[in-house]
Amino acid sequence: MSIRGSLHKLRLAVGFLAIGVSAAFVLPATTAVAASPANAAPAAQVPVPVRNGSAREVAPYAASQTIRLAIGLKVPNEPAEQQFLQQIQDKTSPLFHHYLSVAQWTARFGPTAASQRSVVSWATGAGLTATSATALVAEPDGLVATARSSVPLSEMPRAGVV
Repeated sequence: MSIRGSLHKLRLAVGFLAIGVSAAFVLPATTAVAASPANAAPAAQVPVPVRNGSAREVAPYAASQTIRLAIGLKVPNEPAEQQFLQQIQDKTSPLFHHYLSVAQWTARFGPTAASQRSVVSWATGAGLTATSATALVAEPDGLVATARSSVPLSEMPRAGVV
């Protein structure tokens, strides 16, 4: 057998070994991703007492305490956004891997500037301070007493999830 033939067999063996090692890492990860529900929040983000239903209310916030609210704005055309997301992941689509910048996404799918202004205007009119706002979330803050008079009680967060 020639050196050239031995080198070819060695390269072939190393190639098969690399494919086997890659498959050992990729296949279990693919199975785990495929088995997980699409809309489920990762378990690490949801505290165990909330997940298993044993969380209990300890006490409401004190009226003089400062609280920050997070008010989410709906995407005005979610079906179009979902269709776009599918197309950029579809290898047969002309949009495959044609990602948008934040500015492009906001212009195409985000809530209007008028929607954002109306939430900020409502918050400031209710006596809250608009501390920050993004395309999808406005974060006003203020005293709990002010927030309680502006936001329905059922929407108020409670402190002390155990």
